[in-house]
Amino acid sequence: MQYGIPLIVDGAGLAPVFPNRWLCNGADLLIHSGGKYIRGPQSTGFLLGSEKLCRAAYLNGPPGQSFGRQMKVGKDEIVGAYVALKQWVAGGEAARSMDRWQACIAVLQQELLSMPGLSVEQIEPDSAFCNPRIAISWDVKAFPIDSDVIASRLSSARPRIVLHDCWQQPQLIVVDPTNLTPIEAKVVARSIVDAIADCRSPPAAPHQESFEDVAGSWQISIEFLHGAAAHTFVLSQDRQNVTGKHIGVEVSSICRGSIVGSTLRLISRLPADPMAMDYEFEGCLNGGILTGIVHLGASTPKHSGGMTFKRQFGQASWRGRRVPTSLATPGGQDGSR
Repeated sequence: MQYGIPLIVDGAGLAPVFPNRWLCNGADLLIHSGGKYIRGPQSTGFLLGSEKLCRAAYLNGPPGQSFGRQMKVGKDEIVGAYVALKQWVAGGEAARSMDRWQACIAVLQQELLSMPGLSVEQIEPDSAFCNPRIAISWDVKAFPIDSDVIASRLSSARPRIVLHDCWQQPQLIVVDPTNLTPIEAKVVARSIVDAIADCRSPPAAPHQESFEDVAGSWQISIEFLHGAAAHTFVLSQDRQNVTGKHIGVEVSSICRGSIVGSTLRLISRLPADPMAMDYEFEGCLNGGILTGIVHLGASTPKHSGGMTFKRQFGQASWRGRRVPTSLATPGGQDGSR
């Protein structure tokens, strides 16, 4: 505890391991999830480390009349979390889970490699994940389909299968077997094979040669659920292709997109610490005014492959009007980026 400030490590996404490297290297407190890998009650967690600090946290929690009172956990959940942790650390559950994950990986590989043209690679455990995963990729010439389409098909089918789309690349998906059994792994693999094999492209939208002119500077008003912010677009246009600069309250970045007819789509990532802010604008030009919705999110470069994090903050409405470049000055009512 340098300078008298306790160091807390958020290990909620990691599996509990003892002796623990964080505590052994000077951390005062360590947080672990009661769910996730040890598969206890999802609403529970563990605070480990300094006995004095753990006791202080307890005294500020329920049933005391302090700020932690609202973070109540049922007695049945406490017992369930304790049993799950005990089984994981001392009851051999960690080793059994690894055996189950490897069995799932073997089933996935066998089913997926039965389809010529698919490549399968096992991703070994690392500092962020204690379990193996499997990456499936394909040649776009053999299977002209993107991973976003595969993920959408799997999530809308029955049984519903949800992939971690943050790991996706255009022709690559990743399957995490954390919560699978070997029987379920076979269902997942067959569903992926069927989705890739059925690579018929959806009907193309009618081709439109016409497009509106959106080149220039636009003052953008974004209306959040609470509060608003003024941003600016400075756009260039080459027929239907649109590029330019998205200027936020404090930072700016490039934006790119397209306009088909009067429908504009733009995406941008405004730099921020620790994660860039993702914007996906959709709108229509009518009477010289742009109106529409913007999907909001934040993601690290590692997790920017899909839509989960890029749209994690929902959506807001936006409106834009053309202004002379000299008058395009952003600002916000609530400090929003």
